[in-house]
Amino acid sequence: SPTAFPTMAPCPKGRYGSDVSSCQDCPINTFSNIINAKTKSSCLVCSNGKYSVTGSFQCTNCEAGRYLIDHAQNETLHDVSSIDCIICSAGQHSESGATECIACASGKYLTDDGENADAHDAISDCTICAVGQWSSISAAVCVDCAAGRYIGDAGADASKHDSILDCTICASGQYSHKGSAACINCDAGKYIVDDGNDVTK
Repeated sequence: SPTAFPTMAPCPKGRYGSDVSSCQDCPINTFSNIINAKTKSSCLVCSNGKYSVTGSFQCTNCEAGRYLIDHAQNETLHDVSSIDCIICSAGQHSESGATECIACASGKYLTDDGENADAHDAISDCTICAVGQWSSISAAVCVDCAAGRYIGDAGADASKHDSILDCTICASGQYSHKGSAACINCDAGKYIVDDGNDVTK
Protein backbone atom coordinates (compact mmCIF):
# COMPACT_ATOMS: atom_id res chain seq x y z
CA SER A 1 0.00 0.00 0.00
CA PRO A 2 1.15 3.59 -0.55
CA THR A 3 3.12 5.20 2.23
CA ALA A 4 1.03 7.66 4.26
CA PHE A 5 2.80 10.97 4.81
CA PRO A 6 1.75 13.14 7.75
CA THR A 7 -0.37 16.12 6.78
CA MET A 8 1.06 19.42 8.01
CA ALA A 9 -1.49 21.48 9.90
CA PRO A 10 -2.36 24.82 8.32
CA CYS A 11 -1.54 28.15 9.92
CA PRO A 12 -4.43 29.36 12.10
CA LYS A 13 -6.19 32.71 11.75
CA GLY A 14 -3.94 35.63 12.65
CA ARG A 15 -0.83 33.86 11.27
CA TYR A 16 0.63 33.06 7.84
CA GLY A 17 3.19 30.64 6.35
CA SER A 18 3.58 27.47 4.31
CA ASP A 19 2.66 25.20 7.24
CA VAL A 20 2.24 25.25 11.00
CA SER A 21 5.97 24.82 11.58
CA SER A 22 6.74 28.05 9.74
CA CYS A 23 3.77 30.21 10.76
CA GLN A 24 4.44 33.84 11.63
CA ASP A 25 2.14 36.22 13.45
CA CYS A 26 0.43 38.95 11.49
CA PRO A 27 2.09 42.20 12.56
CA ILE A 28 0.59 44.53 15.10
CA ASN A 29 -2.09 46.80 13.54
CA THR A 30 -3.18 44.06 11.09
CA PHE A 31 -5.35 40.95 11.20
CA SER A 32 -6.13 37.83 9.16
CA ASN A 33 -9.33 35.81 9.48
CA ILE A 34 -8.08 33.24 6.96
CA ILE A 35 -7.02 29.71 7.91
CA ASN A 36 -3.92 28.52 6.02
CA ALA A 37 -2.87 32.01 4.90
CA LYS A 38 0.40 31.67 2.99
CA THR A 39 1.78 35.20 2.79
CA LYS A 40 1.98 38.36 4.84
CA SER A 41 -0.29 40.05 2.29
CA SER A 42 -3.14 38.14 3.91
CA CYS A 43 -2.69 40.35 6.97
CA LEU A 44 -4.90 43.38 6.43
CA VAL A 45 -4.77 46.78 8.14
CA CYS A 46 -7.65 47.36 10.55
CA SER A 47 -10.59 49.50 9.48
CA ASN A 48 -11.52 52.81 11.11
CA GLY A 49 -12.51 52.66 14.76
CA LYS A 50 -10.35 49.57 15.37
CA TYR A 51 -6.82 48.49 16.33
CA SER A 52 -5.00 45.17 16.82
CA VAL A 53 -2.13 43.42 18.56
CA THR A 54 0.32 40.94 17.04
CA GLY A 55 -1.23 37.72 15.71
CA SER A 56 -4.82 38.97 15.62
CA PHE A 57 -7.58 37.23 13.69
CA GLN A 58 -9.86 40.21 14.18
CA CYS A 59 -9.43 43.84 15.15
CA THR A 60 -10.58 45.29 18.45
CA ASN A 61 -12.95 48.24 18.72
CA CYS A 62 -11.60 51.45 20.16
CA GLU A 63 -13.24 51.86 23.55
CA ALA A 64 -16.23 54.14 23.97
CA GLY A 65 -15.16 57.75 24.41
CA ARG A 66 -12.50 57.42 21.70
CA TYR A 67 -12.44 57.35 17.89
CA LEU A 68 -10.13 56.43 15.00
CA ILE A 69 -10.69 57.94 11.55
CA ASP A 70 -8.16 56.12 9.33
CA HIS A 71 -9.79 53.39 7.23
CA ALA A 72 -7.17 50.69 6.60
CA GLN A 73 -4.76 53.13 4.96
CA ASN A 74 -2.04 53.84 7.51
CA GLU A 75 -1.07 50.76 9.51
CA THR A 76 0.84 52.84 12.07
CA LEU A 77 -2.49 54.31 13.22
CA HIS A 78 -3.99 51.02 14.37
CA ASP A 79 -1.48 49.51 16.78
CA VAL A 80 -1.80 51.22 20.18
CA SER A 81 -5.25 51.80 21.62
CA SER A 82 -4.18 54.48 24.10
CA ILE A 83 -2.51 56.54 21.34
CA ASP A 84 -4.26 55.76 18.06
CA CYS A 85 -7.79 55.71 19.49
CA ILE A 86 -8.16 59.41 20.25
CA ILE A 87 -10.29 60.65 23.15
CA CYS A 88 -13.20 62.84 22.07
CA SER A 89 -12.92 66.59 22.48
CA ALA A 90 -15.04 68.71 24.79
CA GLY A 91 -18.72 68.70 23.86
CA GLN A 92 -18.55 65.25 22.23
CA HIS A 93 -19.09 61.56 23.04
CA SER A 94 -18.75 58.23 21.23
CA GLU A 95 -19.67 54.56 21.35
CA SER A 96 -17.25 51.63 21.06
CA GLY A 97 -15.60 51.34 17.63
CA ALA A 98 -16.37 54.94 16.65
CA THR A 99 -14.96 56.49 13.50
CA GLU A 100 -15.84 59.96 14.77
CA CYS A 101 -17.29 61.53 17.88
CA ILE A 102 -20.88 62.72 18.20
CA ALA A 103 -21.66 66.27 19.26
CA CYS A 104 -23.62 66.88 22.44
CA ALA A 105 -26.97 68.39 21.54
CA SER A 106 -27.76 72.05 22.02
CA GLY A 107 -28.80 72.70 25.60
CA LYS A 108 -26.14 70.33 26.93
CA TYR A 109 -22.41 70.46 27.59
CA LEU A 110 -19.39 68.25 28.28
CA THR A 111 -16.37 69.93 29.81
CA ASP A 112 -13.57 67.33 29.59
CA ASP A 113 -11.36 68.11 26.59
CA GLY A 114 -9.73 64.85 25.50
CA GLU A 115 -8.31 63.94 28.90
CA ASN A 116 -10.52 61.10 30.16
CA ALA A 117 -12.27 58.64 27.80
CA ASP A 118 -14.73 57.68 30.54
CA ALA A 119 -16.06 61.24 30.45
CA HIS A 120 -17.09 60.76 26.79
CA ASP A 121 -18.30 57.15 26.66
CA ALA A 122 -22.09 57.70 26.68
CA ILE A 123 -24.64 60.25 25.54
CA SER A 124 -25.54 60.68 29.21
CA ASP A 125 -22.13 62.35 29.71
CA CYS A 126 -23.64 65.37 27.96
CA THR A 127 -25.18 67.31 30.85
CA ILE A 128 -28.17 69.65 30.52
CA CYS A 129 -27.32 73.26 31.31
CA ALA A 130 -28.23 74.62 34.73
CA VAL A 131 -30.75 77.36 35.50
CA GLY A 132 -30.02 80.64 33.79
CA GLN A 133 -27.80 79.05 31.13
CA TRP A 134 -27.98 77.87 27.51
CA SER A 135 -25.65 76.27 24.96
CA SER A 136 -25.28 75.58 21.26
CA ILE A 137 -24.33 72.20 19.79
CA SER A 138 -21.06 70.54 20.92
CA ALA A 139 -20.58 72.92 23.85
CA ALA A 140 -17.80 72.59 26.39
CA VAL A 141 -19.58 74.94 28.79
CA CYS A 142 -22.95 76.65 29.03
CA VAL A 143 -23.42 80.39 28.64
CA ASP A 144 -25.13 82.57 31.24
CA CYS A 145 -28.24 84.42 30.19
CA ALA A 146 -27.57 88.14 30.19
CA ALA A 147 -28.70 90.32 33.07
CA GLY A 148 -32.37 91.16 32.65
CA ARG A 149 -33.18 87.64 31.41
CA TYR A 150 -33.64 84.20 32.97
CA ILE A 151 -34.20 80.47 32.42
CA GLY A 152 -36.05 78.72 35.22
CA ASP A 153 -35.60 75.10 34.17
CA ALA A 154 -33.19 73.35 36.55
CA GLY A 155 -31.40 71.04 34.10
CA ALA A 156 -34.43 68.84 33.37
CA ASP A 157 -35.25 69.73 29.76
CA ALA A 158 -32.46 70.44 27.25
CA SER A 159 -34.92 72.08 24.84
CA LYS A 160 -35.32 74.91 27.36
CA HIS A 161 -31.57 75.65 27.20
CA ASP A 162 -30.75 75.16 23.51
CA SER A 163 -30.77 78.77 22.30
CA ILE A 164 -30.09 82.27 23.54
CA LEU A 165 -33.75 82.88 22.74
CA ASP A 166 -34.62 80.64 25.70
CA CYS A 167 -33.38 83.43 27.96
CA THR A 168 -36.69 85.14 28.74
CA ILE A 169 -36.80 88.90 29.33
CA CYS A 170 -37.95 89.93 32.79
CA ALA A 171 -41.36 91.56 33.01
CA SER A 172 -41.88 95.21 33.85
CA GLY A 173 -41.15 95.85 37.51
CA GLN A 174 -38.57 93.04 37.65
CA TYR A 175 -34.85 92.65 37.07
CA SER A 176 -32.22 89.90 37.16
CA HIS A 177 -28.49 89.34 37.29
CA LYS A 178 -26.76 87.28 34.61
CA GLY A 179 -27.31 83.52 34.86
CA SER A 180 -30.54 83.89 36.82
CA ALA A 181 -33.20 81.26 37.41
CA ALA A 182 -35.88 83.91 37.99
CA CYS A 183 -36.43 87.63 38.00
CA ILE A 184 -36.57 89.73 41.15
CA ASN A 185 -39.31 92.23 41.93
CA CYS A 186 -38.21 95.80 42.37
CA ASP A 187 -38.21 97.05 45.96
CA ALA A 188 -41.12 99.12 47.16
CA GLY A 189 -40.89 102.64 45.82
CA LYS A 190 -38.81 101.61 42.79
CA TYR A 191 -39.84 100.60 39.30
CA ILE A 192 -38.68 99.54 35.84
CA VAL A 193 -40.63 100.64 32.81
CA ASP A 194 -38.73 98.79 30.09
CA ASP A 195 -38.59 95.01 30.04
CA GLY A 196 -35.13 93.55 30.29
CA ASN A 197 -33.33 96.12 32.42
CA ASP A 198 -30.93 94.69 34.96
CA VAL A 199 -31.02 97.50 37.54
CA THR A 200 -33.81 99.13 39.48
CA LYS A 201 -34.66 102.80 39.32
